[in-house]
Amino acid sequence: MPVYMVDRDLPGVTMDALAQAQRAAIDTAATYQAQGRDVRYIRSTFVPGESHCMCLFEAPSAQDVSDLNDEAQIPYTRVTEAMDLTPSRLPSPTATREATSCSRGDSSLAGGRRAAIC
Repeated sequence: MPVYMVDRDLPGVTMDALAQAQRAAIDTAATYQAQGRDVRYIRSTFVPGESHCMCLFEAPSAQDVSDLNDEAQIPYTRVTEAMDLTPSRLPSPTATREATSCSRGDSSLAGGRRAAIC
């Protein structure tokens, strides 16, 4: 099933508010599953220095993920298809090499910023 990333810009957000948003995503996904809608919350990563949060969901479509976030009343800036590269979920070695090829100087990997995973 496709994986979608939800981008969120959350200036001034508190850890309590992040926890409430995560709970809302989990609860709404459970409600969707009980209704026969195959949408699953995977995890979130928050970058405090940028007030940016990225959440991963499994779903048949980006629209399903948008619907879930709208219903849970969690703000977001976009929903895009993504690849979850968690070791147990890695695609074939060839696809992984293509998807993860980057140089050591790639700013997206070498910024030295800490991220909190919820």
